[in-house]
Amino acid sequence: MTNSKVILIIASSLIFASFIIKSLIYSYINGVSRLRFGRTVSLQEDPVIYWISMSIKLFVVLLLFWLAIGLLRICLSDADTTEK
Repeated sequence: MTNSKVILIIASSLIFASFIIKSLIYSYINGVSRLRFGRTVSLQEDPVIYWISMSIKLFVVLLLFWLAIGLLRICLSDADTTEK
C-alpha cells in the first residue's frame, strides 16, 4: 500500500473513533444509549443492556485507535527503511 492510502485509512479510523467517542460521552451524560435500528435503552430501563452497549462502543473505539497506531508505525518504519 502506498503511504497516501495508509494515511487515509489512519485519518478515517480516527474520525470514526471521534464520532463514537462523542456518542459515548452523550450517552453517558444522558443515561440513554442508542442501539441499532433507532432503538434506545436507558440506564433505568435495562442497565445490563445499557452497559453492554457502552462497552461494545468503547471496544470499537479502542480497536480503531489500535488500527491507527499500528498503521502509523508501519508507515513510519517503511519511511525509515526507504531512506537508508
